[in-house]
Amino acid sequence: MLKNFFLVALCNISGKRFILSDLFQLKFISGIIIVGLIAGFVSGIYPALYLSAFKTVSVIKGDITSGQGHGYLRKILVVIQLTLLILIVIVSTFMFMQLRFLQEKYLGFDKENLLCIAITDNIKGKYYSLKTELLKETFIRGVTASTRNPVMIGCNSGMASWDGKDPEKRVLIGTNGIDYDYLETMKMTLVSGRNFSREYQGDLARDTTGNFLINKEVAKIMNIGDPVGQNFRFMGLRGKIVG
Repeated sequence: MLKNFFLVALCNISGKRFILSDLFQLKFISGIIIVGLIAGFVSGIYPALYLSAFKTVSVIKGDITSGQGHGYLRKILVVIQLTLLILIVIVSTFMFMQLRFLQEKYLGFDKENLLCIAITDNIKGKYYSLKTELLKETFIRGVTASTRNPVMIGCNSGMASWDGKDPEKRVLIGTNGIDYDYLETMKMTLVSGRNFSREYQGDLARDTTGNFLINKEVAKIMNIGDPVGQNFRFMGLRGKIVG
């Protein structure tokens, strides 16, 4: 019972899944043995060299005096040990804080019970058929698609422009192509405007035209108040910001 408690705590802190049988794998056991041998060698080499400097006759007579140099060396080693200990504690604390930040940071969508599946090129043309079949399952609440994983930042471009933009201002903006019901499935909050809809032909990107959904960071960069309805140009597409 106690070991299960510690195992669950370790999994929660690390964000990884461990099982007890992992401790008995050859790779883990070999690592423990190698680390133990290295630690034993490093910790034993100084006492061995220090004791080998004594003369046997002096040891038998009890006439053992440590020189001034050995005293300085011990002090230096103690300082190094304390310094390393403090550094380890500090690094461990920041690693734990960073890990908790990654686990608890709100990403802008609900990641619970969300499954991301990469679709190969030979299946992309059959996506809507696959979506229809998946939605027949009662335990699936929604199905959507995007060109990139929602937590991946890719295809950054500085080619964004809008009416009234400072021609000297250059910003990098990431883009992601999404399905119509992407916001509902990901449970993203729409601050203003509307979502993409099949009722609006301009929402479907074709050749050089297509409407846009932007996030609050882009709206902040544009600095024009509510950007909904504004003309926007990005990566060869021209359209309006709808939300």
